[in-house]
Amino acid sequence: MEVAREEFEFSSPAGLRFATARHNFSSFAMAVEGARDLEIWPLIARHVRPGGVFVDAGANVGTYAIPAATLVGPTGRVVAFEAHPRTFRLLQRGIALNGLTQMTALQQALGAAPGEIAMAYAAANPGETHVAAGTEGGGRVPMTTLDLALPELGIGA
Repeated sequence: MEVAREEFEFSSPAGLRFATARHNFSSFAMAVEGARDLEIWPLIARHVRPGGVFVDAGANVGTYAIPAATLVGPTGRVVAFEAHPRTFRLLQRGIALNGLTQMTALQQALGAAPGEIAMAYAAANPGETHVAAGTEGGGRVPMTTLDLALPELGIGA
């Protein structure tokens, strides 16, 4: 009997490589359709240009950010925020698998003010991370703002 792996790597139809966890819907969509959202990706592709900057808040394993890095090219910048520790590690692996030196991943949530925030994680879909509500369980993660994070990376300074 074969034991299913909890984490694995795959290539998109466009040849981009990703690391993911089992049951991650975003990864499934990327592997099958070649885009996380077939309605959203064409909009992104029309507006992201070589040398540009793309910010992905809640980047998951990079299903928007990694393809965007190919659009901005080596002279552009991609900043991917992913607060979930395991998903962040998978995002970092995807960046390395594709050799994306123009991409920076930050293990932080984005919000209106710096600090910490409680996040909830869905075991059935590891890509479904959200702000914890009420008594919903979850871990605390650091939070920053775009106004603080981008200048620290030399973007817009």
